[in-house]
Amino acid sequence: MNRKNNDLFKSEFSNLITSQENDAMANIIHLEGINFSDNFILKDQIFRKKVLISNSVFYSDVSMTRVTFEKGVNFKHCDFKQTVNLTRVKFLKFAEFGECIFHNLTVFQNITFNGTSFHNAVFKKRGEFNRCSFSNYTSFRNIKTPNKSSLISFYYNGFTNNRNTEFEYNDMSKVSFIRSDLTYVKFDDVKWHKPKWPSAKRNCLINEFVNYSNGKSLQENLGMVKEQYQSLKMNFEENRNFAMAGDFHYGEMECQRKAAGFFRFLPTLTTIYWASSGYGEKINRAVSTLCILLAIWVISHMFLGLRPNSLNAYYEAINYEFKFDLTKTNAFAKDSIKTLIYVLEVLLREEKPNRVFSPVTNPDSWLNGDLINSIGFILVYLQAVFLGLAVKRKFRR
Repeated sequence: MNRKNNDLFKSEFSNLITSQENDAMANIIHLEGINFSDNFILKDQIFRKKVLISNSVFYSDVSMTRVTFEKGVNFKHCDFKQTVNLTRVKFLKFAEFGECIFHNLTVFQNITFNGTSFHNAVFKKRGEFNRCSFSNYTSFRNIKTPNKSSLISFYYNGFTNNRNTEFEYNDMSKVSFIRSDLTYVKFDDVKWHKPKWPSAKRNCLINEFVNYSNGKSLQENLGMVKEQYQSLKMNFEENRNFAMAGDFHYGEMECQRKAAGFFRFLPTLTTIYWASSGYGEKINRAVSTLCILLAIWVISHMFLGLRPNSLNAYYEAINYEFKFDLTKTNAFAKDSIKTLIYVLEVLLREEKPNRVFSPVTNPDSWLNGDLINSIGFILVYLQAVFLGLAVKRKFRR
């Protein structure tokens, strides 16, 4: 379309809107099925009637700034070939974007949605919802993100419609949330991101692993991702979906640990809590860790050496060398049980004279039985506490 024809089209399009706005008998402005070859720009405009612009094709950029749709708008089945940028637009009634195709970058910024639907919409590249407010019914049901570069980003959004926002049948590994309260958002039959290691079955937010927002580093954003996990945990606990709530509690604690940077590799309480019981979400891990600690404690005493005390002189001393001897398997098992009994006596704080054995002391070595008992006592009791917290969390739910 040449410049002259383009100007003529814009003039006729503007007259079409004005004539329908001024028609007292018309309740709707009909703009359906139009092919817009040039940039579509609206600025500082108020539509006092409902606008139907469905089944239209926008071949160039779309830009709307400070536009108000008082009676709603219908963009259903529209095809946006280039970038879309809506800023400070107010949809005071329902805004329909169902089954639209967005081929390029699409930005909704500072938008007021009073009811909207993006049902079956396709975002082939990136869609951004920045500082938008959603009230009344909002549907992001079955949104399609078909390409590797496809992503929908929600940054500083307010969902104030008390469970009237729906994400259903969506691939949430292509959806990013930062500083958007998800406590009352409805998630139904969605596919969450799965980490490759170490908890491959855990449901999580993609932002925990990839940074998609505001130019900050991944580590700097982990505090905000933690907030998203907290709201998701509350959401699923309130809906009594405790398995999902457990996954998001795990994610919340992971963000706290990872935000420590290099220090997350140090044996801090948070790191120990993660390794020993999966932040209280992995009872099997807590039990296994407790058994491993007890086994290390027992074997340490067996190789360091134990001697029977004066009241149990009929027991033989226990002392093994670091070598494999299959012929001594039965003896090793029996002595393991005896040593375990001794360790349990230490745990139960039995008086030293009443214990079956006492450690062999070696004045030339810094390692001795009392030191092993002190370390084992602390670690086993700490692990028992972690196991108790995991069981409590399980039964509380």
